[in-house]
Amino acid sequence: MTEIQRLEQTILDLITVIEKLQIDIKDLKKSNGELKIKLHSVNDKLDNF
Repeated sequence: MTEIQRLEQTILDLITVIEKLQIDIKDLKKSNGELKIKLHSVNDKLDNF
């Protein structure tokens, strides 16, 4: 494998990692939103005690 081919493969690998990280970030934002809703619900229940 030539140096150029190795660099091309490294770039492709990095693109794959970035795409996976974007998916992970999207999932974390969704999860964070869901947790925020649950936290507000718990907080409201505590306020009612």
